[in-house]
Amino acid sequence: MVEALIVIAIIGILMGLAAPQFNDLSAQRQVASSTQRLVNMIQRAKNEARSRYNMVSLSHAGSSWQNALSLYAVDSGIASQDFVAADDRLIHQEVAGAARVQVSSSDRPRPWISFDSRGWIVSSAGLTLTVCAGMGGSEHYSNTVTVLPSGLTRITDTSGDGVC
Repeated sequence: MVEALIVIAIIGILMGLAAPQFNDLSAQRQVASSTQRLVNMIQRAKNEARSRYNMVSLSHAGSSWQNALSLYAVDSGIASQDFVAADDRLIHQEVAGAARVQVSSSDRPRPWISFDSRGWIVSSAGLTLTVCAGMGGSEHYSNTVTVLPSGLTRITDTSGDGVC
């Protein structure tokens, strides 16, 4: 009987030690998943613009890129930076990402990015998105997604760099 209590106590201690690392792994996976979701939608918008030979805009609902994402085809054919969802045709919509993850854009206050018929960003500037999830304390898991003016994307692991 005493041996069984000792075994149960040891299992409890080991589980207590493993729980924080499981939370860290979960946060890391959520950042990776949300980063891939953004990159996939950016790539899809770029490819839709090229295949339709028309401008396509990727926008987010609400106030952040972690919310639902939508692709719109610009029916007017006029490459403009002034995207208006009501005037354009919805191509694809995707639900919001992980709730624990925050996505911020430091260099683009607009809630959209548009690609021209070549798959290039309509405005001359690129886009930088930072995907973050806390690991407890002051440390964070994070990735930075950089979209170059040519529409190419680059993912950088910025965990522990203080970008969040």
